[in-house]
Amino acid sequence: MPEVLGLADRVLVLREGRVVHTAPARELDEHRVLDLVMEGSPQGGSPMEGIPAS
Repeated sequence: MPEVLGLADRVLVLREGRVVHTAPARELDEHRVLDLVMEGSPQGGSPMEGIPAS
């Protein structure tokens, strides 16, 4: 992951097929990306409906 962030200009983080975050790669680290993948909600939207909490 650090190598990918080092090469990328921009990162789009997906969760369950939806974009949950987009940002310049320099603003993210691998921990933030993983947090967004695991807990993110779509940008500009509300938390995903219809998905049971675990």
